[in-house]
Amino acid sequence: MISNGRTGIIRSMARGAKVAVLLLVLGAAVAAQSPQVRFPDPDIGVTTLNARARAQRASVDRFKVAYDFQFTDRVKESGITFVHRVVDDAAVAYKPVHYDHGNGIAVADVDGDGLPDIYFTNQIGGNQLWKNLGGGRFADITKDAGVALADRISVTASFADVDNDGDEDLFVTTVRGGNVLFQNDGHGRFSDVSKAAGVDYVGHSSGAVFFDFDNDGLVDLYVCTSGTTRRTSEGEAARSSAWPTGSTAISTPIGRRPRSSTRTSAACGSAMSRRRWASATPGGAGTPAWRT
Repeated sequence: MISNGRTGIIRSMARGAKVAVLLLVLGAAVAAQSPQVRFPDPDIGVTTLNARARAQRASVDRFKVAYDFQFTDRVKESGITFVHRVVDDAAVAYKPVHYDHGNGIAVADVDGDGLPDIYFTNQIGGNQLWKNLGGGRFADITKDAGVALADRISVTASFADVDNDGDEDLFVTTVRGGNVLFQNDGHGRFSDVSKAAGVDYVGHSSGAVFFDFDNDGLVDLYVCTSGTTRRTSEGEAARSSAWPTGSTAISTPIGRRPRSSTRTSAACGSAMSRRRWASATPGGAGTPAWRT
């Protein structure tokens, strides 16, 4: 009986040792697959920070710009509860390459009350528009504004008055979901006019900026893209991949110069529905371009 008991104990210990070894092997395999975060060791810059700070303070009399200011974290007091969420490619297997990126925000007075509002873009869960209530407080008006785009992987956004009606319209870039142009009704409510405007390009877009490059009084649109989309052929028509091309796009609205920037919203709405955007740069794979 004693012998059998000892044999059982030895067998149990052997099984435990095997399990421990297996866990160690699995742990090592997972660690080997995890991306390595590289940093200097030792980081010589850390030891120089205090000396550099003293040198800067000693030279402030030469500065001609405001420098004596600080920032205070007021997120809790602001009421903003936006949470940035990313796709698994960025969160689990992040690689420091051009297509693994964060997201942008855009700031503008969307309802004409004189206070800057904030639009946050997200990769998962939808974007959010927060109205400035004054006094550092904000309220989520995404649902009423109609700008969530919860079904898309957004990248960044830009505000501009694309129809010269005196309010800020919104352009949002996405990854393979189609870019979106929202027209503002002047009260912070938006409608999707991307297809009518001709700027619903589908690709791996990134930054976008508005400017009047031909001095016709109409803002034009410059879009950067990281690649084009390509459908798979093995029965997966809904699946696409981004292929780097380093492409860009310029869009400018086609239409007559507005007679006045004080037209009514109704008139601007009808003008917007008639306006298309055409190519201003040579076309080609990954080089979409339009013009107002």
